[in-house]
Amino acid sequence: NGHLGTRQKSYENLTIPSIGTHNQQLWCWLSPSCILSLSKMKSSGGERRSLKFKNYVVGAFLIILSFQQFLMKSCISEKSSIGVNSLEGFMGPDNVASLIVVPFDAYSMRDDDNIMKHQNCKKTIIIRKLPDWTDKPFVEINYSDVKDLFSEQNEDMLCLQVASTATVGAIVLASSNHKMDGVSLLGSDSAELVARKLEGWSLEKNKSRNDLQLDIVEHKTIAMIGWYEPPSPEVVAKRQKNDNTGNFVWAYGATRMINPYTTSFIKAEEGAKDPGSASALVIANANSLELSTKNSISHERVKWMTTLVQKIDKPTILLGIGIQAKFEEFEEIKSMKLHEHQALLFNEIGKRNQASKSASVRGDFTHVAATNAGVNNTISLGCPSLTISHTSNLGNVLKKKWNAIESLLTSNQTYLEIGITLPAFRLGGPNYEKVV
Repeated sequence: NGHLGTRQKSYENLTIPSIGTHNQQLWCWLSPSCILSLSKMKSSGGERRSLKFKNYVVGAFLIILSFQQFLMKSCISEKSSIGVNSLEGFMGPDNVASLIVVPFDAYSMRDDDNIMKHQNCKKTIIIRKLPDWTDKPFVEINYSDVKDLFSEQNEDMLCLQVASTATVGAIVLASSNHKMDGVSLLGSDSAELVARKLEGWSLEKNKSRNDLQLDIVEHKTIAMIGWYEPPSPEVVAKRQKNDNTGNFVWAYGATRMINPYTTSFIKAEEGAKDPGSASALVIANANSLELSTKNSISHERVKWMTTLVQKIDKPTILLGIGIQAKFEEFEEIKSMKLHEHQALLFNEIGKRNQASKSASVRGDFTHVAATNAGVNNTISLGCPSLTISHTSNLGNVLKKKWNAIESLLTSNQTYLEIGITLPAFRLGGPNYEKVV
């Protein structure tokens, strides 16, 4: 049984994607009830098939079982998505609800090797505005009910995302009679037709196409510095060697800014070797800007990032970079200025963007220093870790939590847990005792 929104449908003989049209389905497996039902079919003379034919059918069933793995491998390796031609056959003017959306996670851990798989969509229909979402023109089904559809990486999926809920699902097509006896992942070449169907539904329900605002977003590959890679044994081992876990926090926040359903990631070094492999470059950084010129490591890192920007030569954004300095190095804040090689990085990024702001910096100090150096494409947004939560009213959420703590402090409750973040002082050492 599959739960499709508020409806419940019973189905059997669920199939993995069909090849070609719905009249030419290649089933990855056949259930016993399906094959044995052949023996109940009537012949042209109106009589049931003979016992001899039943035996042939049962024999065929046993042969299919013996080659089950072969059949599944063959089918999955040839897995394709239903395209626009066969979509027309499924979707008449009155059966938009034949579309089924299967919400899925962009990242899922594979059980066999502890590697997190990244699954994304070739095209994604993003609904920006939909006034009456309760009466949606399709049904949803649980991922677990059709998880075999996602058993292999599919590079031609068409997905639907509702911006207000951040829910993303692959679009699956059922047969025109709305029965779940044959479902297939819908291919990306059907995006325009699905969009037209949705717009037609909006016009019928709301008397206006303007009530439904949607975009069709093409898949892109992004080269990234500071990419928070999906876990694997190699990635985890590498992270364990780095004792600065704070770097993982801002890298995670920066990576989460980018829609994983519409985007694939590669390392910036790969993008530099093959400039055509990426559509854009994203640089996430923490504190590579030094006021002092004595730090050769920071100096070389800024030059390295500038070289990558020039080699990849695609639209580029910089996230979270800031000035690293000791208090005694600060003089008059208003006169601070980036060094020439630092300003060059910002200006090279600005050349490759149409937007006026293409570099977010840690704070106002960095923004002032960039402005004084003739850089005009920065905006002060803070650390990328601030964007880990995608809640648009996060400030109000935090305020409510703080108010709840204040009410506890003023109540008669005497038990309150407090967490304190301390520098890396040795436990029991003089500095630790001083701070405590």
